[in-house]
Amino acid sequence: GGLGEAAASLAVTAYAFGNVVLPVPLGMAADRLGPRRVLAACALASAGALLLVPVALASVPLFLLAVFLFGGASIGLYVVGLAALMARLGPADTAPANAAFVSAYGLGALVGPLLAGGAMDLWDPHGLVAVFLLPIAAYGLVLARRRD
Repeated sequence: GGLGEAAASLAVTAYAFGNVVLPVPLGMAADRLGPRRVLAACALASAGALLLVPVALASVPLFLLAVFLFGGASIGLYVVGLAALMARLGPADTAPANAAFVSAYGLGALVGPLLAGGAMDLWDPHGLVAVFLLPIAAYGLVLARRRD
């Protein structure tokens, strides 16, 4: 079983809305609290929203809220991460670092759907959540271990 067309359309809309609405407040929070704290919060919120999705499927508003939060928190990892990277580098290093960062993002955008589709075939309905949750949890662990 999966989502019907209407529910899937609402989920995509909620995800995109999170992508559009949350980057500005997350950037402002990074300016006030520091990027590492905001990145950790984004990783935690992304993971929490993902874990909520299977439970929330019984309630459309709760499901859409979880998808909205995942969309916003996950794009926060990109936006705040890129801003933090650029803030740490000198002018000569920003172009190659930006290219590497965007390339890594693009690789994830290419490989992620393939892995997610395979995972959904193998472990329906939890495969999709697992594919997203594993790299976010790994990133959260890296953030927790850093001491800078």
